[in-house]
Amino acid sequence: MKFFCSFLLFILVTAAAQAQSVKALRPAPAPLFRDPITDGAADPVMIYNEEEKSWWMLYTQRRANLELPDVAFCYGNPIAIASTDDHGKTWIYRGTLDLAIDPGLNTFWAPDIVYDNGVYHLFVTYIKGVRNHWGGESRLAYYTSKNMWDWKFEQFVNVGMKNIIDGCIVKKPDGGWRMWFKGHDALTYASDSKDLKNWKMFDEPVITGDKHEGPNVFEFAGFYWMLTDEWSGMRVYKSKDLKNWEKQGKILFEKMENVLMIIQVVRMAML
Repeated sequence: MKFFCSFLLFILVTAAAQAQSVKALRPAPAPLFRDPITDGAADPVMIYNEEEKSWWMLYTQRRANLELPDVAFCYGNPIAIASTDDHGKTWIYRGTLDLAIDPGLNTFWAPDIVYDNGVYHLFVTYIKGVRNHWGGESRLAYYTSKNMWDWKFEQFVNVGMKNIIDGCIVKKPDGGWRMWFKGHDALTYASDSKDLKNWKMFDEPVITGDKHEGPNVFEFAGFYWMLTDEWSGMRVYKSKDLKNWEKQGKILFEKMENVLMIIQVVRMAML
């Protein structure tokens, strides 16, 4: 526990120092950001907006400040935006994305976004309608945009498996893309693509063991790192090739607030 917390702190300090020239570092606010509309920011991903020259955070806008039955606050969510002009010290809420596919109120979860050759590529979990209890067919929807405001729905991702969520996409060093996602039995599966449209899934899950969700992959210090949410902390994995993952330990299982936001700040600072 102490090792991995110290390791994460080291990453944060190192990344911040490399990302900008400052005389002194100061602790980031906690929480890093609170949604001023629903107070339910979750599943954040950060990316540099080339047009605005600022960092954007896209996230699931859960309806956390409403009294709703069971898990209804997790449904009917849009993807919201916050931006920062000072390297993440302060954030402002910018609104929500128009990602309409079907008419009516529908559900979006866990965005991930990559920028390639002047185009932003967004992958997000989609469920039709709003529910009080867990359920509904979940699919990964794929969109493209040139400014991150105006999105074109391209297609639903077909990996040969139904009810997948939490897609995470990374460009492979030898070309093409790899996506990890939560699939059957709450395990992490992977799929490869050359064009972000056609995907070929691995035959077996790449992360097994305890059930989990929300794989998040980033590169640091010569390795790729993956974190998954085991609902009792974040499990850490390490890889040299994005295929073979070595199980490490677990971090932040005593206090989970802002964990994914911290990881995304690391990714942002290292770019």
